[in-house]
Formats: sequence, C-alpha cells, structure tokens
Amino acid sequence: FGSNESDPNNVERGPRFVKQPSHVVVGTVKLPVTLECVAQGRPQPTYEWLKVSESKKPSLVSRDNRVTITNGKLIIHSPLAARDAGRYQCVASNKLGSILSDPGTVTFGHISDFSNDVPGVVSTNLFQGSVLTCDLPNFHPGKEIRLFRKHRGLLRNMCDDLWAASCLFIALCLSAEPE
Repeated sequence: FGSNESDPNNVERGPRFVKQPSHVVVGTVKLPVTLECVAQGRPQPTYEWLKVSESKKPSLVSRDNRVTITNGKLIIHSPLAARDAGRYQCVASNKLGSILSDPGTVTFGHISDFSNDVPGVVSTNLFQGSVLTCDLPNFHPGKEIRLFRKHRGLLRNMCDDLWAASCLFIALCLSAEPE
C-alpha cells in the first residue's frame, strides 16, 4: 500500500492523540499548572501550545521564565489569573501533518469561609425528609456539598444521595445507630 517497509512499526504515520489536555482549577496556593497531551506518530511528533481566546485568534504560548514546554507537557509556574486563565490547545506535528487537541481549561477557583452562625435544631420522623438550611459562601467554580456526621470519632458519609441549591436536602440516608 505505497510503502516498501515490511515492519509495520517502521511505517511513517501522522500524529494521533492518545492523551488530551484536561481541565485544571488553580486554588489559593499557586502551585505550577500542568496541561499535557501525548501523541503517537512516526517520526515522533513535536509539540506546541496555543492559548485560545474568543475575541482574538489563537496565540502561540511562548516559553519564558514562567512557562516550560517539555514534549507535550505545558507547565506554567506562578500562575496569574489575569494572564493565564483560559482555554489551551496542543498542536502535535511531524512531517506528515499536524493535529489540534481538544481544549483544556485553566480556571482560578476560590471559596470563602462558611458562616460561624450555629444552625437551629431540626427534627423529623424516621424515613421522612428534612431540610437543613445552609448559607453557602462565595465560590468559583461549581460546588459539591456532602453531609457527614461524627460517629465514634470518625466522620462518616451520612447520605447516599444529596442535592444542594441554597439548602441541603437529605434524600436517602444510611441507617444510623444511636450514639
């Protein structure tokens, strides 16, 4: 089929991704941000990274004292929200062609402190639902709230299914032993 090569491992191939970039949330501790893509091909692909903007055309991520690119790994040291938040795409290339990865995103997250106000007592009958109000703190990105209870000194997940909006609703609880 157009090649004199008898060993299929030596046949030249354009790049194809085996690992796409993921989504990363940077917390309050500014650890380095890592996005990674891995492509196979023969000859071995080389990599570049693009920062994708809705308003401008994609720009090549340049290496500097904060940014390193090693093979398909992009590392941003001391990330800054104003400069580094956004969508990134990996370009893998060899002499047979180039491919563009799915976008990976870098988002900067935060969560404020919960209120120290003690909630009121809530009681209910066995096997009936109850609502525990909860003033959620300011946060970004989305949230997942779980309810735990202390049992013999250990925190145990109290519910299999928990739904949260501006309150907690216990939908399906595990059996609870008296303390």
